[in-house]
Amino acid sequence: MMGVRRVLAVAVGAVAVLGLAGWGITTPPRYVPQRFHPQLRLWLAQHPGYRWADDADCACEDDLRMQRTVSVGIWKAQPDYHPYLAYGDFDGDRREDVAVGVKPSGTSGTYRVLILSGRPASKPFLSQPFGQREAMFFDGPRPEPKRLMVGAFETEGGTFQPAPGGGYRFVGDDCC
Repeated sequence: MMGVRRVLAVAVGAVAVLGLAGWGITTPPRYVPQRFHPQLRLWLAQHPGYRWADDADCACEDDLRMQRTVSVGIWKAQPDYHPYLAYGDFDGDRREDVAVGVKPSGTSGTYRVLILSGRPASKPFLSQPFGQREAMFFDGPRPEPKRLMVGAFETEGGTFQPAPGGGYRFVGDDCC
């Protein structure tokens, strides 16, 4: 009986690990709020040509180090900062949303922003491609309403603004 339990435990563990790899999740899932895991896994399973972008895709080690460790004036260090992850209320509905950078297979240096809404049964939004050194930003001392931003470090970048009827539109150089 003990041998059967052990084999079963190993099999379940292998399925869990292989399942995560099959969904393209390359960064530890702890970075994404737990309640978004099913939505993210489903989207990645339905779009096998994509994977989650990770720190190595950014090619911005110095910028990441600064973002995570240096405080300047009202801008505080963000030790848990990830260039391809942001969460907060992006559309003003008082529900937490999540934005994840996803990389299409066969492309170099680009990623897209996948926004998963905190509203049940809402459709995921996939943006146009962005360059590898363009990261996502949301938190910090920004004016209200806060908007999800994408741009190179230390630039104004552009913002995702809720579009009438759902989804978002990207407005370049419209920050602060």
